[in-house]
Amino acid sequence: MKNRELAKIKKFITEEREIFFKIACNYISNESIILDVGSGDGHFAKCINRSDVYMVDGNIESVNNLKKQYKNVFHSTLPELPFTDKQFNVIHCSHVIEHLSPENLYLTLKEFDRCLNDNGYLIISAPLLWNEFYDDLSHLKPYNPKVFEKYFTWNNPSCCTRSLISSNYTVKEKIFRYSLVELHSDVVNTSSPFLNSIFHYYYKAVKKLGFRSLEKSGFTLVLQKGN
Repeated sequence: MKNRELAKIKKFITEEREIFFKIACNYISNESIILDVGSGDGHFAKCINRSDVYMVDGNIESVNNLKKQYKNVFHSTLPELPFTDKQFNVIHCSHVIEHLSPENLYLTLKEFDRCLNDNGYLIISAPLLWNEFYDDLSHLKPYNPKVFEKYFTWNNPSCCTRSLISSNYTVKEKIFRYSLVELHSDVVNTSSPFLNSIFHYYYKAVKKLGFRSLEKSGFTLVLQKGN
């Protein structure tokens, strides 16, 4: 990877979520009505410094704790959202979809579309299938951002087994999260013991120098709904 490319993505080589939360700030105005889905401890609202964010979570303990600090807090289990049609200008959903089955995710996305206002923004962050994805037993399935692009922006119904949710969205931004991964000598396995030996010592030397490879471990996707 060239130095210029590495410098561009360097800030996204992180396990922290704040930098991805702040991407949403580019699409939020003072008048925006915001929904945060899967709010947990309210980290997103704190990060963007908004006390009027609508929050929904399936954990009743989290909901009760959030209600001590915020007024617009609701308990609901996805795919159901207890809100009216086109209520929000921004719907933010971070590290939630990987806990959903494909059927529940599809129904949840339809709810997002129902609750999002025209010209509003849908912002989804989630992990990809990386080497630590299944270390969390609550993770059901990794979803590629192309899934959301397909069901929200494509206009060819024959491309999907389920009906398209919309073809009226546009992709405004797609940013990947990266993780540093240790190099392993077993990535190369030729039919020649001599070459295998050379590669083994090469990777051993590179690892000793501290070199590691980059792996895409997550993403943030911003979609805008049309009129």
